[in-house]
Amino acid sequence: METFKTQFKMGGVPTDVTVKTLMANSFDCTLNLADFFDGGEFEGTGSEPDFTLKHENGKWQIVGDSKVTLTEADINNLGQAIDEAYLGR
Repeated sequence: METFKTQFKMGGVPTDVTVKTLMANSFDCTLNLADFFDGGEFEGTGSEPDFTLKHENGKWQIVGDSKVTLTEADINNLGQAIDEAYLGR
């Protein structure tokens, strides 16, 4: 399992995310929030991911429970960012 960071547009706003590869075409995702006190970043909710994203049958989708609400456009933007950062497509 590999972990990497990438950025995607969520609601039109650039958003950083930490992505952990799981089995084929599945990724645990944790949104990174800005820490306004020291200007840095911190990963959201501890050790549990915010959601799991899967690419199946040509479509990106969230599987299971999600701690955040993403639109279909947000999901597709994140999938494209994962493709570019990890899969080299």
